[in-house]
Amino acid sequence: MTVLVLLCQDLAHHGLSPQALARFAEEEGAQAVVVPGLCLHPDRIRRAAAGAEALVIATCHQWQAEGAIERHARAAGISPLALQVVPLARICQGDADPMGKAQAALAGALARARAFPGARPENLRPALPSRGPRVSRRALLSLPSLVYRPVPTLHKGLCAAERGCRHCVSQCPHGALYEDGGIIHLRREACTSCGLCVTACPHQALQMPGWGPPEVAAQMAALLERGGGRGLAFICPQSPPPGGPWLAVNVPCAAAVPLAAMLTPLSRGAPAVAIVHCGALCRSGRRSQVEEKLGFAQALLEALGLGKGRIFLAETSEKGTLLPSPVGPAAATTSRPGLPHPSLAGAGADAAAVMELSHGQDVYLLHTGSPLGMVQIDPEACTVCGTCAGACPTSAIRYTEEEARVSLTFDPRVCIACGQCLEVCPERERGAIVLRRGVDTTFLRRGPETVAQDRLVLCRRCQGPVASQKMVQRVIAMLGPQVSTQRLAELCSQCRGLPF
Repeated sequence: MTVLVLLCQDLAHHGLSPQALARFAEEEGAQAVVVPGLCLHPDRIRRAAAGAEALVIATCHQWQAEGAIERHARAAGISPLALQVVPLARICQGDADPMGKAQAALAGALARARAFPGARPENLRPALPSRGPRVSRRALLSLPSLVYRPVPTLHKGLCAAERGCRHCVSQCPHGALYEDGGIIHLRREACTSCGLCVTACPHQALQMPGWGPPEVAAQMAALLERGGGRGLAFICPQSPPPGGPWLAVNVPCAAAVPLAAMLTPLSRGAPAVAIVHCGALCRSGRRSQVEEKLGFAQALLEALGLGKGRIFLAETSEKGTLLPSPVGPAAATTSRPGLPHPSLAGAGADAAAVMELSHGQDVYLLHTGSPLGMVQIDPEACTVCGTCAGACPTSAIRYTEEEARVSLTFDPRVCIACGQCLEVCPERERGAIVLRRGVDTTFLRRGPETVAQDRLVLCRRCQGPVASQKMVQRVIAMLGPQVSTQRLAELCSQCRGLPF
């Protein structure tokens, strides 16, 4: 992919060398051009960006692409989803090493651009540009140019809706997703591009180019490698990036930041993590969800002895995003260049981040904000019917038949605490299954374990499977003497209709 970096010549007035930054970008494998007066004359983007597939624009202070920047980039053939604006002068204010931070920010933007998978027309929808809380009288009378927002699309080959998975539907705050006939559908007009469905999907079947977890992970990994002890702040498009000793990771919404993204920076060298919430401008309106997840992360840090203050929720305002100095020494977790990009989405990503941060330390923590679950099966009440396994969207619970035995196994690493196993269990009222939100690192390290087992009853006629012995006995007890126990216990469903 051809990635082009356009740098405003006026960055020199703010203590930054655009020529040196252009050389740095070229050393990173990108093309780079210094454009005189780029911030004041965004129409120069059109000619300078012709032929590029992805574009990074290094401005002085402007941090959003909406308006003239996006319009001229589109005229040059650049998809709005392949466009990033990095306000180097703004973010380098108050930093002890402005050029070092500018290089780190550019490295993060380039890594994100390289991870861009490409976009199709269905990934975009036109919208009116965002305006702040104050609008001038002139702005009210003017006709604003349309901007283009990302829209998630479904990869049907990865979706588990046919198996009953509805996790994305339950997470969407605006009812933009619905299921019909085993297929997930999107109401484009209701979508706000918050990205909650994308990070919630355990199979990564929902994709939103430009804002997908692989791109966020690539940017995050590059910033951590070059962070120099700076904190990481996850910010949405409504929030200006912070200055000082913080590096910004762009996310579609604060509520879409998964637990793995909160924890991984701390295990890879960042002294602190901030989740920046944009207040009334929030696309999801799920502040409580952010607070619950953040509360679990803080409780986990406290249990590990790392200090819960190393991750916190911050607010943006009309004056900008002001963050305190990062707490906690970066040396507590040493940055290791060359590590693979962390996985930020899909079943198992959050558990992997917990294990990386814990470094073998044993922690047992129950918390309502945990995105991880622990399923407990009572072998006395469970009939090993396998209904729970059939409903589990991540196969955290598995049902197997082998050598005349049936088994249920549970893998806590991929449990997303969705609760679908509870909803379908026929013996739930008898306490056969319990789900607790939380984490047990000892449990995670052990991986899949057998939680229930029984003898498999085989058909006397065809030797096919009938059911577990406990299930047969339970059905006989429920139906009473009017049922032929011999047919039920000794014949499969196909052979029961045949004469003895």
